[in-house]
Amino acid sequence: MNRKTFLPFFRADTKSERLNIPVTQKSRQLLNDAKSAIENAEPQLALDNLYQLDSPTLKTALLGLRSRLSEYTKNKHQGVLTSEHESVGYNRLSRDIIELISKLEKELESDKNNYGEIRNYLIEKRYKPRIHQKLAGDQLFNLNVQYSSEGTSKEKAETYLTLQGEESGEKIKKIFQTAGGRLLVTGLPGAGKTSLLLHLVIELLEAEKDSLAVLLNLATWRSDFITLDDWLKEILPAELGVTKRYAAEILQKGQLTLLFDGLDEVDEAHRASCLKAIGEYGRLVRDYVISTRKDEYKVLEKDAPVWAQIEVLPLTDKQLLAQLDHADRRDFPEAPDLKAALQNDPLLLQVAETPFYLNCLQLLFRGGSTLSELKFKGETLEARQAEIIERFTEQALAMQSKQGFAPEQVRHWLAFIASRMTQRNKVVFELVDLQYDWWKWGKFQLLSVNILDVIIKPFAGILYMSLLLGMLKLLERNINNALEYAGMTFLTLLLIVIIIAIIWTIIGKHKLAIIESKDNYQFSNKILFKLFKKNLTYSLIFGIVIYFVSKSLFTTFIWVSIITFLGIMTDFLQKHSLSLLQITTPYQRFTASAKALHFSILQHWLLRWQLYRVGVLPLRLVHFLNEMTARHLLETDGATWRFRHRILQEYFAEQWKENESEKP
Repeated sequence: MNRKTFLPFFRADTKSERLNIPVTQKSRQLLNDAKSAIENAEPQLALDNLYQLDSPTLKTALLGLRSRLSEYTKNKHQGVLTSEHESVGYNRLSRDIIELISKLEKELESDKNNYGEIRNYLIEKRYKPRIHQKLAGDQLFNLNVQYSSEGTSKEKAETYLTLQGEESGEKIKKIFQTAGGRLLVTGLPGAGKTSLLLHLVIELLEAEKDSLAVLLNLATWRSDFITLDDWLKEILPAELGVTKRYAAEILQKGQLTLLFDGLDEVDEAHRASCLKAIGEYGRLVRDYVISTRKDEYKVLEKDAPVWAQIEVLPLTDKQLLAQLDHADRRDFPEAPDLKAALQNDPLLLQVAETPFYLNCLQLLFRGGSTLSELKFKGETLEARQAEIIERFTEQALAMQSKQGFAPEQVRHWLAFIASRMTQRNKVVFELVDLQYDWWKWGKFQLLSVNILDVIIKPFAGILYMSLLLGMLKLLERNINNALEYAGMTFLTLLLIVIIIAIIWTIIGKHKLAIIESKDNYQFSNKILFKLFKKNLTYSLIFGIVIYFVSKSLFTTFIWVSIITFLGIMTDFLQKHSLSLLQITTPYQRFTASAKALHFSILQHWLLRWQLYRVGVLPLRLVHFLNEMTARHLLETDGATWRFRHRILQEYFAEQWKENESEKP
């Protein structure tokens, strides 16, 4: 039989990689249609259905199957196949298509479950708590929203979809849909733009089951990102609570609705490039929202790539007083006193029309303050806003501390955090963001930093080498001697590394160490057994060779054990990271790193101690941050913190006084 007869029987390997098909109802229907086609003996129709799934990886796999089908059909028509080979060829091809469909169904079901977990994580752990903390539990007032084109060129504004009349924040989803999924939200500082986006992202997550909506802050965008995808690959893992690899897969499928918050927080020199990148991203059918402060957008000489624009307006004085008048005394006990104060102070009433300042006043009056005690003297809108911020922070700082923090200490620590976040265009703070470059260190401090950095990076290798040499010592059939040898080897290698680190630090020029974290690792008996079976197969092949050389079963057993163990560890650490890494506790990333034998937590503790010694952070940092959340200065999702509003971050950043000797 000629060589061509066997061509239909080779099998394309699609088991080793994910095929990344979209998690949609259309995908499910196409898979069902493909299965039906196979049942009806129509492999070509099955492949046509699979080809409609929007996945470059899958299309590559399908090329092999299509080639096989074409070769099989040609050979069949030419009569070069016997009836037996014709049947075998067809059955193998059908079987491989069915296996591919089964793999796709399992992947689709897995992604569906993952998306459900991500969706629940975003709603319950991130966005709902943020809304509650942002307004300190006071959600009495709706937001005013109206159609706008302010700051946009006339040429662009003429193409906008018209949004009729005023709408409340509760109907933002309808506004977004009417705008065709491309919306610009503007407003004054504190008007409630972020709160509006938080309401929208929750509504979208609850309503859309085949996509994920996520709220992203634009502050970290820079022009050196070539595309928006490059930037998204950096920030999506933390926002979605997944590994970098899985975030890239979700991004590739294009099933994201992105809410970009804070265009005005992007460095002024990079805002135009940011809008350009978003426009390029939107060339495909993708939905998004962009929010920005109105004044910063008006001076930007580039139109946002959207189809409609709205402005979040201040409340009118009539709306404000009417809602205070009808407020439930049990939920809003401060309402009568606050209403009386606003009626007696027209300037204060004007300031309170902005939701952020209104919320600060609510907390001030709920804490027992009266208008006379607050002693407002500012005669302009800006002066009165500054006074409200000052009184609000004074009240928050004066609260009794569970940890014994003095008010001036608290102000100093918050000012340091705010200044460093602002310098790095950060609006969210996580423990891994705390780095050595936050401070200017002396020679001795750098010595300890670099010694620890040099120790941590090769730590896993030192441990593996020590275990390997210890296992080799078992060839002498003395377990105690092997354990002692492994321990001495570990200590010797560690001492060598420490000496190298000291010498390198003294004589070399080097950059500050970066505290890094690793992804979490999935562990189960099933995975362990699978890796054991795979690596034992390879080890036994070497074991046969070793036996013929050594003629010793014991020596062969030791070597097979060593090779199997090292193979399992290598495979596990390289290939079995979790898709989901939902960060809900402060030290979760460091715990995940430790499971990969990367002990960056030691670097973090050293840095925390050094910053405590110079007086810029408390020793019990997590307790401090959580206490500031309870005082309504910060908000948290359990693992990260942010100032309750950018206005507060800017206020505390301005409080920091940098000495030349302290600049990082």
